Amino acid sequence: MKLHNGIEINNYELWDQDGFFAETGVEIVIKNLLPQMETAGIIVGSLHAPFKKDCIISEDEYESYFMKFQKCCKKGNAYKAKYLVIHPPVITGEENIIKDKGEIHLLEKSLLFWQKMGKEAGVYGLDLAFENMPPSQGWPSGCNWEMSLEIIKILKQPNIKTCLDISHCFVNKQIQSILTELNEKNLPVGIHVSDGIVDSRKDCHLPPGEGDLDWLNFFAVLQKNKYKRNLVIEVNSPYLGIDLLQKIISFLQKNIQNYN
Repeated sequence: MKLHNGIEINNYELWDQDGFFAETGVEIVIKNLLPQMETAGIIVGSLHAPFKKDCIISEDEYESYFMKFQKCCKKGNAYKAKYLVIHPPVITGEENIIKDKGEIHLLEKSLLFWQKMGKEAGVYGLDLAFENMPPSQGWPSGCNWEMSLEIIKILKQPNIKTCLDISHCFVNKQIQSILTELNEKNLPVGIHVSDGIVDSRKDCHLPPGEGDLDWLNFFAVLQKNKYKRNLVIEVNSPYLGIDLLQKIISFLQKNIQNYN
């Protein structure tokens, strides 16, 4: 509430990996949190679902992880969110297939698991957005934008979408190409907005304007393709707070106005 009252943002993506919102159960959401949010004019547009930090999951962890995901689906429905964002977990053993061949359609166990997750999200009226990922144990060379689109193409489930993470585009050295590849047919359901450094492989999540992204061009591409969906500010800074968020919002609004 303090954050909402201090800045001009009323639409949020809640972090369900750890912390307050992850520890909050569905009943508390319905009885306490949602009424307060609705009174304040706060909208929960999406939830960031729990994830494995190395993007890999053993078959022994399969059920426990899915139960966490299922709980997130229930909370997403309770918050009246539109979609969940996930870091696609790869089933142990199939990371070698990605490393050696890089072909998504060969990930049989992982695809079945992602399909199950998509169906579960659909039960609760939610879309499931696959995020492009930097290199990890599960994705040795990263899950780039094309791979995210390939997952959607293979699964063929109407509620499975993509979420574009700008910082991850920098890590995967895709930040230049992504601005030419985006079009009306492959637009993500949400974009995680941050900045990065072109020659760095570090997942920086810098505040917009503190890196190398051509923001005027970025907004020009979005407008050209009639993007009307969420822009989620997702930055990593020791100075993160109301003052920095206000600065970020002013920067983004200025660039939008300059283009228009």
